[in-house]
Amino acid sequence: MYVRWNYEAPPSLVMSLKKARSIAIRSLTPNRPYHAQWMLTRKCNFRCKGCNVWRQQDNKELSTEEVKKGLDILRDLGVIDLVLSGGNPLLRDDIGEIIRYASQYFITTVYDNGSMALKKIDALRHADLVAISIDSLDPQKNDYVRGVKGAWINAMRAVE
Repeated sequence: MYVRWNYEAPPSLVMSLKKARSIAIRSLTPNRPYHAQWMLTRKCNFRCKGCNVWRQQDNKELSTEEVKKGLDILRDLGVIDLVLSGGNPLLRDDIGEIIRYASQYFITTVYDNGSMALKKIDALRHADLVAISIDSLDPQKNDYVRGVKGAWINAMRAVE
């Protein structure tokens, strides 16, 4: 008796397997950089005491296509683990497309100061990890360090 199994894997599983295969191959290649952090933007909506990005904001950014070309170069170099940072990368209008593209090839982490995660939750669903900045469990201390009243409560809501 012959039984034919017609199973078509869901696209998300196929993509996950392709990503895993690609990462495995790159991780076994010696003498390659495995980690990269990309400051996608200098835009920031906070005024953190330990950071000067907000003092040096610049609206000039690479286009979405230029970022994708850069991601292709990082992949070809062997990078496995990618952090998208800034400023706040979630302030980019095209961040959803960038995260979706990056997450096809890298273990992708996105940094947020806690102000944008809930607004960009659909885009963040494609990231492997999301890092929300919380500098103190004391709301007043955290808000002081971040330079924005309400920063702590917004970050905590994002984490929940």
